[in-house]
Amino acid sequence: MNSEALVNGAALVNDDRARYDRAAIALGAGSLVSSIFVLGADAPTPIDFAHVGLGGAIVLAALGLVGILGGALHRGSLILVAGGGLTIAALVQLATLPLSPRPLGGDASMMALLGAFGIGLLAVGLARRSAASTPPGTTSILDRKADP
Repeated sequence: MNSEALVNGAALVNDDRARYDRAAIALGAGSLVSSIFVLGADAPTPIDFAHVGLGGAIVLAALGLVGILGGALHRGSLILVAGGGLTIAALVQLATLPLSPRPLGGDASMMALLGAFGIGLLAVGLARRSAASTPPGTTSILDRKADP
């Protein structure tokens, strides 16, 4: 394999990781912005899209910020931490739905928000890790097209 192929392969891997980093920034920003739904109940016209409690808003904002930082700083581990934290928060919300005062507040719509952003960030973080572990100049088995 010549050096030009290695350089081109390394550029492709870096380009793939940059795409995953941009996706992590977008998902983290979505999570951060979703925390404003905590104000929905007190708005002059109630926002009925999602019912987010104060605890859930803090989790969405904090872990959304971690996801943004992970993408901006090119740190896959931060992306995975944000995704894992949001997914765990969704599971906590699911487990506490029958309780009257829920620790995170909100309802099942908040569980859906937490789960969606968490699973999305986990998927991006794991795909980024897979792209980083693929040697330059090769393609992942998942990216190869089957021969007809």
